Amino acid sequence: MTIDNEGAKAVAEYIRVSGSLASLHLYNNSIGDTGAKALGEALVANGSLTSLDLKYNDIGDVGAKALGKA
Repeated sequence: MTIDNEGAKAVAEYIRVSGSLASLHLYNNSIGDTGAKALGEALVANGSLTSLDLKYNDIGDVGAKALGKA
């Protein structure tokens, strides 16, 4: 099973409220720009996550920019 944009949005909601999550590996999934944008917005609200692995996903320029703002 892989995580797609909808799954990434669900993960983003958890990231937003988690105060103890330090590392998250989401590599080799089907996360695209929409999911990356949701993750980026969640990272702004999260103060504990220090490592996020998104290698081998379908994230393009729009998603990368959203993550870069976090």
